[in-house]
Amino acid sequence: MSQVSGDPRPAREDSAPALAVEAEGLVKQYRGRGGTVDAVRGVDLSVHEREVFGFLGPNGAGKSTTVRMLTTMTHPDAGAAWVAGHDVVADPQAVRRVIGVTGQDATLEGLQAVLSGDQCLTIYKQLKPEASTAASLAIDLYKGEKPQVDGQVKDPESGAYVPADLLKPSLILKKDVKSVVADGFVSKKDLCAGKYAALCAANDIK
Repeated sequence: MSQVSGDPRPAREDSAPALAVEAEGLVKQYRGRGGTVDAVRGVDLSVHEREVFGFLGPNGAGKSTTVRMLTTMTHPDAGAAWVAGHDVVADPQAVRRVIGVTGQDATLEGLQAVLSGDQCLTIYKQLKPEASTAASLAIDLYKGEKPQVDGQVKDPESGAYVPADLLKPSLILKKDVKSVVADGFVSKKDLCAGKYAALCAANDIK
């Protein structure tokens, strides 16, 4: 297995579209009592600038681990990757300067910070409308159509164009946190763990 250490970026034709993200043979392994587990096994991908890229797979397929490697949060065991032309291993600081990342845990941490008073509000998007909007965009892309990204998307059931939930987050204050839990976006078990249990009880989060 080759260790990554700033592998040279593969040569490309000058006429080829610019790549925002590029990966070759990314590998990540974890070692435990039961032996070695391949979390990511040789992922290759290319994402062009201004391209919407869907990275899909079942639970445990290595999606989050791959993203963590591309965003310099986890060091790959083999392979190479570049973001905006910067090597994620050789120049992680340059990668961090040009990217913005939000993951599924960001909402949980934001809600906990609101409950504790460390911040006054966070943003949130309802799960079902968000998923429906993303699915509509994916269908348009699959059909080779240009999706609406100017604030409206086509409702697959009615055919009407409606506001895009992808572009309309809601502001959440402390009094609104319980509605986020009720919607199923985060679980009470995760939100109210440890020191947050008392805060959840005080804010009637069930």
